[in-house]
Amino acid sequence: MNESIDNKYMEEAIKIARKGCGWASPNPAVGCVIVNPETKKIIASGHTEPFGGAHAEVVALNRAGDNAGNATAYVTLMPCAHTGKTPPCTDAIIKSGIKRVVVALDDPNPTSMNGKEILEQNGIEVTLGVCKEKAKDDLAGFIKLTKTGKPLITLKYAMTIDGKIATKIGSSSWISNEKIKGGCPAIAFIV
Repeated sequence: MNESIDNKYMEEAIKIARKGCGWASPNPAVGCVIVNPETKKIIASGHTEPFGGAHAEVVALNRAGDNAGNATAYVTLMPCAHTGKTPPCTDAIIKSGIKRVVVALDDPNPTSMNGKEILEQNGIEVTLGVCKEKAKDDLAGFIKLTKTGKPLITLKYAMTIDGKIATKIGSSSWISNEKIKGGCPAIAFIV
């Protein structure tokens, strides 16, 4: 597929990943979209289930069933290659017959770092780095926790020009909105 098509489906995978924000921890909120390369239509999609449940790739592959053969999988984080609470996602991808995996970010977890090599050794083409910056925003909490052992804390604070958040009598109106940059901080406070 070409770069614009890869970007289109990776952006869809990023949107789907956000559905797992707040539920998947301590796992990352990952999204997966499986696409038929001939028709360029989405066959199935999925996001990481609550901790202990299936990862995004397995959810999407289960929904795709036999239609996954020869397809392309768009995944926001490199599929895991180790057994934890669930078997390796690389095994499920290999078994499914997927021919190509497009990934936004490599997994910073040392136990998962050989997913790319395992897929390629099994004849699956791997493209890494599609929409990397967009996915990095959403996975920032997981990346920081994995690399440093410390959570990413996001604080959004809105105040009026006089430095207040409400009037002296306690009445107030919205001076900001609910949006926080980045999809899944480890901890978020809105003040």
